Amino acid sequence: ANCDIKPRNMNFKIGILGLDPETTALYLTRLIDRFYEKDLIRKNQDFPQFIVNNIPGPAMVKEVISQEDLSPYLQGAKELNSLGCNLIAMICNTFYLFFDAFQQTINTPIIDLREEIFQKLKQANIQRIAVFGTPETMKGNLYNFSGIKSIPLTAADETELNDILKKYIINNDRENQKDRLLNLSGKYLERGAQSVILGCTEFGIMLTNSNINKIDSLAVLTDSVIREFEQYKIS
Repeated sequence: ANCDIKPRNMNFKIGILGLDPETTALYLTRLIDRFYEKDLIRKNQDFPQFIVNNIPGPAMVKEVISQEDLSPYLQGAKELNSLGCNLIAMICNTFYLFFDAFQQTINTPIIDLREEIFQKLKQANIQRIAVFGTPETMKGNLYNFSGIKSIPLTAADETELNDILKKYIINNDRENQKDRLLNLSGKYLERGAQSVILGCTEFGIMLTNSNINKIDSLAVLTDSVIREFEQYKIS
């Protein structure tokens, strides 16, 4: 008689809006690993439902992003919304520059990565940071926060950062790009940054295993999703 009763969390749908399929796949793997680390999964039915919408749209690694560039991703968010997701995680930091545009388009709550990172900084009492991101996120001051000093990158270092990212994305000597990013991080930590914000998903992936003082935006996003899932389970 009870065969039609489903476990509560089977109804919990996590929408994942991605851009680069490799990064999206790595994010999902990380998220699953975190579910296990937090001892939330004993059997397959314990997982939430993952709905991945990876959009083969324009790259976000440029100075100016137009409405036309953004359009396929806004459509992707609408598709996830129509499938009844409980929340949406966007796997691209640059999307969060346009957070309001995304959120105003749909009813499904989108995790506010900027706010999550701000809370992380406050909890750790970090007052001086260096921000590594795409040209657009740097120019748009995505991770500039009131009361937290951001050490500006030199023009040469911004160029270097962009070159590292572009080469990594096209799979050009990735180990070398990781070394370059690590060296650049060290330089700004020596200049007084207490932490480097890896404000680009690829940077987080590149330095996953490094033990420098960093705030990895992808890891923050993962923890935020887990927290929402846990809250849902006890509600």
